[in-house]
Amino acid sequence: MPIEANILERARTAREGVEILTKLTEKYGQAWNSIMFEIGDPQELWIVEIANKQWVARRYTNCYTVRTNQFQITDDYEICSDDLITYAQAQGWLSRNVPNTQKINFRAVYGTIELYPSDNENFASRPAVETLYNTQVR
Repeated sequence: MPIEANILERARTAREGVEILTKLTEKYGQAWNSIMFEIGDPQELWIVEIANKQWVARRYTNCYTVRTNQFQITDDYEICSDDLITYAQAQGWLSRNVPNTQKINFRAVYGTIELYPSDNENFASRPAVETLYNTQVR
């Protein structure tokens, strides 16, 4: 069953949908390197960007959004996975010498140039770059 069906069946609000999505992500991870979700209700819209088991989410109200095939969330997220920063540091994508890092630029640290990598199991070995499968790559 697609993850979207799990969210629609279980969530009453967009925020509950984010909680369901992120719990499933942290447990099972995300194939194909990266993905983005929009989860909305009449009150708010959440954008969730996921790479591996790490994620960030940003809330929007009273607006329209447009998404492309690349990450757009930088350090303007409201919530994130607990290990977002420590995982990036462990992979060498982010310096461990930055004391008390509270937020990072998700797009720059977790982005990649390959949408469907040939070695999807080896997420940690790929370099961090700022764009995900952009129009220049196509």
